[in-house]
Amino acid sequence: MTFHPSQAYAHPQSFDRLLCLIATLAQYPGVGHLNASNLPGRDEQAPPRLQELLSYLHAVAAQQQIALPPCSPHTLHKDLQTLRYYGILGDQTYRWGYYLGSSAMTELEFNTALSALHSQATYQRDPKAQEAFQAIVRRRWGKSHSSESFYPVRAQLNRSIIPTDPTRVSRKGSAVRTLYSALDTLEAAILQGQAIQICRSSDPYQQGQQGSKSIWPLQLIHYDIAWYLAYEQSDTQHLVIGRLDRFDDQCQVLSHPPRSRSQQLKRLKQVHELLNQGWGLFLGEPEEQRQELSGQLPFTEITVRFYGDTIPFIREGGYRHPSQKILTPSRQGQYLDYQVRLPPRSHGEFMRWVNRFMGNVQILTPPELAEQHAKLAEEQLQRYRSNQQAAAQRELDADKTERMG
Repeated sequence: MTFHPSQAYAHPQSFDRLLCLIATLAQYPGVGHLNASNLPGRDEQAPPRLQELLSYLHAVAAQQQIALPPCSPHTLHKDLQTLRYYGILGDQTYRWGYYLGSSAMTELEFNTALSALHSQATYQRDPKAQEAFQAIVRRRWGKSHSSESFYPVRAQLNRSIIPTDPTRVSRKGSAVRTLYSALDTLEAAILQGQAIQICRSSDPYQQGQQGSKSIWPLQLIHYDIAWYLAYEQSDTQHLVIGRLDRFDDQCQVLSHPPRSRSQQLKRLKQVHELLNQGWGLFLGEPEEQRQELSGQLPFTEITVRFYGDTIPFIREGGYRHPSQKILTPSRQGQYLDYQVRLPPRSHGEFMRWVNRFMGNVQILTPPELAEQHAKLAEEQLQRYRSNQQAAAQRELDADKTERMG
């Protein structure tokens, strides 16, 4: 008769040990390769990974106030075999530590999550995502096969245009240190609802924003080309999104009483409410922001007419903005009208988006934006005309010089 693994766990203490082992793998992914070579007084006859796993197992049991009798690495090895039997552990060799792996999710879910992590590590250049991705891949497939064992089915190609890895910056000998160097403090403050003091060292648009400020950090956001920090100024309750590399590496936790998770989430929800209603990352000045969040700020209805080969592109984007309307194009398909309702704070960023389409776009309403757009177009045309006139003059001068020669 075939021996069934469950027969070995009829004793309550054996069953407790097995459940504590599962809890250990869940709480400490990679256990067995965390610090196995440094364990004091370990059994030289047993694999170091089993010795470390045994040590963590008893620590978890103690946390749960479960009195486990001493057991040998051999007994623990049998427990691991039981977990393999039930599919909780995979069939691979765990040379880089034990972890539950895809037993906590389907293979599709695991690969989707790993693809997202790979994208963030590769394109957004997130150093923590890079470390996490390499650790997971190494544990799953081993060091020698990690590069070819994972295929990134999905990717987000938004790339950071600035350095984001403090280690690489240090290796290159750069003296510029930004808030990326304090990510550990920053992320802990977000999760624990702590107020911090940061210092803005760069003010490229000359808006008088340099200097120290006390804030409640809310979220790290990657948008298009860089990482940003959404935060609330502690003295004015003003919600702001600032680019991380415009702050230096000074990040000091303040003695303010910490905020609750619900308070943090409430303010973060308001940040995303503003992002949802606006266009871009500018959240407005304090007073207009307060009016907008209370529903007292009138929005502007903007109508833009698109021409030529931009028409299919605009028609395809059904989710550019929650308030948008794509109006019926002309019968001959000569143009398409696009309407959107935006707060005044977003006019500038919306105009920069419109300007991407150059000669294939015209603002119809409101009149002030139409006039602004026409002025910008005229200035651009004047620059080209000036360049053409200068080039023509250079040719005349060259011909004159040649004839005189």
